[in-house]
Amino acid sequence: MYYNHNLRVNLKEWRNRLYKASSSTFDNAHKFFFDKLKQTPALNTYLITSQFIPKEGAFDEVDFSYGSPDFSFLSEEDEAVFKFYFIEYLLAKPNSTIMGWLPSLVGGHTYSENISNYVEEFIDPIVNFLADQLDESSSMLYLIERYKLRSEWFFKEQLTKAYRGKSSGGEAVLDKDLRLFLFDQGVEYPFSTPHSASGRADVISMLHTDDPLVMEIKVYDESKGYKHNRIISGFSQIVKYANDYHKNVGYLVVFVLDAVNFEIQGIEAEKGWPNRILFEGKTYYIVFINLNADVTGSKAGIIRKEVLTLSDLTTEAS
Repeated sequence: MYYNHNLRVNLKEWRNRLYKASSSTFDNAHKFFFDKLKQTPALNTYLITSQFIPKEGAFDEVDFSYGSPDFSFLSEEDEAVFKFYFIEYLLAKPNSTIMGWLPSLVGGHTYSENISNYVEEFIDPIVNFLADQLDESSSMLYLIERYKLRSEWFFKEQLTKAYRGKSSGGEAVLDKDLRLFLFDQGVEYPFSTPHSASGRADVISMLHTDDPLVMEIKVYDESKGYKHNRIISGFSQIVKYANDYHKNVGYLVVFVLDAVNFEIQGIEAEKGWPNRILFEGKTYYIVFINLNADVTGSKAGIIRKEVLTLSDLTTEAS
């Protein structure tokens, strides 16, 4: 969770360096800014997987003959993505520099005015959009962490009993409990595949009115044969949801009913909570919630370690 906060701080710092650059250093500062965006997967995922990526040839008709081109956008994401790719398009031209384009883009009277106008009109929409996405992801992780601690500290026995009390469909009990918690915490639409009176609703048709959360809930319960296969299928499911709903972040929550701790190998070296997986340009978080009521701190020695690899997880998702 702190990773997102640090990224947000860095993003603002990179922007401020660009804003304060002189005419002689602006091109280098601009290259540094865009290199950072493209080299940081947790940032560029929002840009390279967006449904608003302009089609090939979209910029060929942009007219500079009457001064700064006038653009209109459907959303903040649309504006940020458009401007990111538009700048890339301009800089791909032979012998092109961003300083050379500033008079046409923003029409200021001095170099200093051009730089400040450009950052405010072209860079800030990108920075603000990315910062908002990081904030949204951090807020969701905060709520999931609270639910994890709430469940493990106060409701472990209650949830385990509710799950065990169902000969079938126990997973749905835990799924409902988590989503109810998120709803109570202000997540207005905590579903990936919502139910209606007539059964499962068509989420795709509802995307413009609701904002489904890409989250899958699975159970690890060896007594029912729910082992690594459940985690792997859950990861495959959130990848599918993220692709279908044009989301850049997905969450897999695994309720663990056995005395097991999980280690995921082959993911980012950075240690922290939770497990963060970058796959096909998108970010996925896996959270394990321990519901083994028989395991206490004094019995920690009986907990065994189970290893999953990135290759295992993505077997069904590729």
